[in-house]
Amino acid sequence: MRKTISYIPALLIATLILCYGSSLAQIIIPPLDKPDLPDNWKDLKNSTRMSGSLNASMSFYSVSQINNRRPPFRFNIYGNPTFHVNDIVIPFRLAVGTYQNKYRQEFNRFGLSPSYKWVKVHLGHSVVNFSPLALRNHSFLGLGVELNPGKIRFGLIYGRFQRKIDYDSTVLIAQHAMPAYKRSGFGLKLGYGTKENYVDLVVFKGKDKDQSLDLTPESIRPSAEENAVVAISSKVNFLKNFYFDFDIGLSAYTLNTEAPESSLSGFLFAKIPGIFLSDNSTTQYLSAVKTRLSYKLRELGVNLGEKSSSLTDIVLSLNYDRIAPGYRSMGTYFFRNDVERIHFRASFRMLHRKLGISFPIGFEHNDLLNTKFTKNKRVIGGLNANYRQSDRLYFTFIFSNFRNMLTRDITPTTDTLLINQVNRNTGLSGIYTIGEGDDKRRITGRIGYQSGKNISETTKTKTLSKFYIDGGYRFAYPAYHLIITTGMGFTVFKLTAFNTTRLIPSANVSRKFFNDKMNAGYNLGMVFTWANSGFANFGFRNNLQLSYDILKGQSLSFRFYYLQNLGKGVSLAEIQMDLRYAVKF
Repeated sequence: MRKTISYIPALLIATLILCYGSSLAQIIIPPLDKPDLPDNWKDLKNSTRMSGSLNASMSFYSVSQINNRRPPFRFNIYGNPTFHVNDIVIPFRLAVGTYQNKYRQEFNRFGLSPSYKWVKVHLGHSVVNFSPLALRNHSFLGLGVELNPGKIRFGLIYGRFQRKIDYDSTVLIAQHAMPAYKRSGFGLKLGYGTKENYVDLVVFKGKDKDQSLDLTPESIRPSAEENAVVAISSKVNFLKNFYFDFDIGLSAYTLNTEAPESSLSGFLFAKIPGIFLSDNSTTQYLSAVKTRLSYKLRELGVNLGEKSSSLTDIVLSLNYDRIAPGYRSMGTYFFRNDVERIHFRASFRMLHRKLGISFPIGFEHNDLLNTKFTKNKRVIGGLNANYRQSDRLYFTFIFSNFRNMLTRDITPTTDTLLINQVNRNTGLSGIYTIGEGDDKRRITGRIGYQSGKNISETTKTKTLSKFYIDGGYRFAYPAYHLIITTGMGFTVFKLTAFNTTRLIPSANVSRKFFNDKMNAGYNLGMVFTWANSGFANFGFRNNLQLSYDILKGQSLSFRFYYLQNLGKGVSLAEIQMDLRYAVKF
């Protein structure tokens, strides 16, 4: 009880921050009116409709000379049908497939999230986005509700975030059979504002059910974990063209719920999430911050002496992120932590919107706590430009430079331990269209160079370079509903002691039949490869696709894929056939 009381002032402070504007205005909750039903129930169908899609597919697979890269047979049924009854919206989520088995997390999923005006309910498998640092896009099986009357922003969810996986001695660890606890969690969002201006307080709590692995031996049973996160998310639009996004997260993560209690005491701001769990000696208190300041302007006049011009579609953005080492939340799938970065990007168009320019620059580094043996500093820069001379001619130029500066924390430090890795990518592509109306020909081309090297005070080693050039020619015969595309690519890879050259010709033919109801396409691609010792191997692929519109919104498609590789290395033959039925409402 002593510990809980010590955190009450901090919780009150966070609540006051949340309600920063509500004390200045009266909050009016609009009434939730009953839906207007037709007087004649027979006319209900006129106010009822369905949207979305539903897909069913099956695949057959076979390969020789190597192990299977996918199951020999699989099927999937997935879709997102949505029912509309006046103002009531009832979306369903459906996913059923052969990937469901006792070793993996489940693939079969059912869920729906009906909504009516400012009320939305989640049933079954659902996904919500409360905060990027606490609860975002993580699927759960359970219940939830989101209420947005006026400027009130409320959300509450509870469910299973991870299914248990018991140990099975017949399955190798390499086949993802590691035991896992059943994990439950709840999320709460309290906020005020609109989509453009709001502040939300988000709390998420997740915990492993330590009694759920009843078939797993104690010797290989993992430690049960527990996590609590308190986050504040805010977005502000000010001075008309400025936008500020701010997210801060405080996470308390216990690596072993059975570890002895912690001897630490006293109040720390970072320990606010500890209100919602019983911390111990394995509990980590971590923080994360993500911010972005952006400026958007439709048009800006520029005086160029005797001439005047204008910049249009101007966007300037400045991002700053700091994610502490080990920061994580059970309500998200992945965090790139132990990083601090600042990133600036500017983009605009000029010359009557014919020329578009975008250039980013950024800096980042790891080892925020200065505890790692190897430190990494990264510089990111680049330039993207696109120019549309007319509807016939279009160019794109890209340049990017990534520089990693690796240092090893050794005293005394020698020059050979200060290594810079530089990676550059330069490319130019273009499209030129010939002809008018349906009689059009299109020529495409691309050329580029990529390089990577290590640099120190005493050595300069080129580790990788790649030169590529390719082009294509597309022409159509509208009278025959026929489109033919040809292409040729040439690539040279150079490593420190190994060179590879590839020649890649390709051709694609597609035609429509039966009043455009049926579409048939065939693609042939080949790869000729030479290595240091001469010719290495030859490979080709055949890809046949057929699709037919059965009825309005319904289609049936078939795909046959065959890959053959012959050469000094591994020779293989791979076949895959797919059958798919799709319905759009």
